Amino acid sequence: MSGEINSDALREMSVTEYPCLKKGYDGPSPAIKRAGDFSLTLFLFCLPVSLWNEITSQSKRYHFSMINEGDKARYGMDKKKKPVSAKAQGDFKAALMQLPPIRAVDILHMMGLLIARATSRTRRNSVTTGNPLTKAQYLVEALGSMWLETVSGI
Repeated sequence: MSGEINSDALREMSVTEYPCLKKGYDGPSPAIKRAGDFSLTLFLFCLPVSLWNEITSQSKRYHFSMINEGDKARYGMDKKKKPVSAKAQGDFKAALMQLPPIRAVDILHMMGLLIARATSRTRRNSVTTGNPLTKAQYLVEALGSMWLETVSGI
């Protein structure tokens, strides 16, 4: 009959052990427990310092590879605004070369500000009895020093 289960076939197929299953302690490692005390350290545990150093080096490489295009674009915009411009095309390139180098701390700081801004639109937070602060302002003030201390090794 259709739908009938042969119990002998099931016994033959039965598996009592799973060879790939981990034996022993099953839970968070001590390293993740230490990092889990504060969300910022947990964030940096999941996205380690070496990743931010790589992002920084690739950002610098991209910046220097795009300087000529940026120079042409800025020169073109300047020519549209002022047909008789005192600046030569090389002046814009020199200005782009003078920009400070990109650091991993700056990228992390910008990400923190973006996250704070994204979460601030939903509600306001009153930290003390003083003026109410937006969540973004509170996050920037609360995490400002902690942020720099945590990533100071970068």
